[in-house]
This record gives sequence, structure tokens and C-alpha cells, in this order.
Amino acid sequence: MKKLNFIKLLVLTLLLLAAPAMLFSQYSIGLKGGVNMADLSGSSVENNSSLMGYNFGGVFNYSLEDAISSDFGKIFSLQAELYMETKGANADYMFVDTTKNLSDVPQNFTYVTIPVLAKFSFGNAEKFQVYVNAGVYFSSLFGLTIDGEKMRDHDKNVNTDQRKYREEYAGFDMGLQGGAGIAIPFGDKFKGFLDARYSAGMANVGEYKATAKDIPEAQLEEIKTNTISASVGIMYKIK
Repeated sequence: MKKLNFIKLLVLTLLLLAAPAMLFSQYSIGLKGGVNMADLSGSSVENNSSLMGYNFGGVFNYSLEDAISSDFGKIFSLQAELYMETKGANADYMFVDTTKNLSDVPQNFTYVTIPVLAKFSFGNAEKFQVYVNAGVYFSSLFGLTIDGEKMRDHDKNVNTDQRKYREEYAGFDMGLQGGAGIAIPFGDKFKGFLDARYSAGMANVGEYKATAKDIPEAQLEEIKTNTISASVGIMYKIK
């Protein structure tokens, strides 16, 4: 599957699933942006430390208050988001040609991410609310740089023979995401929010290819992403 095709398919699926619910719900749209603190984990990750990055994109939330008549309906909503973000780590990048080994360098992954979250809000919606959220996320790898470079020589005898670092990693990531935040209304339609989350990758983002003869398969095993993110944003109530 080509890059971003998975994301397009997921977006379409979410829209089709959300369409019937919109008829019986209150929904809002918004924008968010903030910072990420990310690292990598796994048996093949060495000399790993956190890397600072960013996140920015859109938010869609719909409350089931009108569809669920109990008190549960007043606090429960579903939220889907679409945003760009960076993950990765400062870590060693190792392969067979020892003259090319890079130690403690930034490995910067840029993803298009879609989380789907259950959200529970507590407090007075007209004054101040605290909320928690939890769910899953799906990501498509948009770009990758190692020490600021997109590609490298993979045949030390042919300097013009280069391969993108992107080709040594899987195109997708997925995992669990959860966090909490506060929301403050501004008038009848707008609401500002401050959000903090943790994302735990469940998939191996390394992808060994037989054509990559200069990198051992063991160096691409069990590489998983971990991210702490903080963001601010604003929501607009449509219905």
C-alpha cells in the first residue's frame, strides 16, 4: 500500500461511521498544536535519549448527549484527530560499514497520525471542565532524517549509490494513546483546551529488507515509539 493511502482509507472509514451519529449528536471541530518529547525502545535501540518535536492539526469531537439520555451521555464523547507530528530519538545508528556508524544522533520520524479516542468530561461545561481520554492511534510515515540527512551511501565502493533512510523503516505505526486535559469556554461556541498525552507504540517500525545488505536484520528488530505530548487548541461548536 502506497504511503498515505492507508490514512486516506482510514479517514474515509471514520467519516462513513460518523455520519449517522452526527444526526443524533452535538459535534465540534478545532485546531491544536504543541510539542512532543519522544524516544524509541527495543532490543536493537542503543544509547537512546529523548528528542523534542512538534504536533499540529485538526480535531473532530462529537458528544452523544442527545443520543444517550442517561448521565453517561453528558460526560461521554468520541474524538478523532488528524495531525502531523515528529517522533524518534537521539540514538546510535549502526550498520556494517563501521566507518559510517553514527553515535547519539537525532533520528527524526515525521508521521501523519489519526487517533480515535473515548473522552470523558467532568465539571460545568459553561465554566471549566477536566477531561480524560484514551484510545488507539494509527500513523503513516511521511518522512525520516538521520542526523539531518534523508539518505546515505549504502555501497562504500560507489559513492553515488544512495538509499533513503525512509526505506529502512516500516511505513506505519500504531499503538495506544491516553491522557488528560482542561477545557475553558469562551462564549457560546468556542472552547480553549490544554491537553497532555502519552502514546505507546505497539508495532515494530523497523523493516528489514534483503536488499539492504549493509545493515544487520538485528538492528531493525523491536523498534517501538514512545511519545509524551502537550498541546493547546481551540474548539468551535457547530451543533
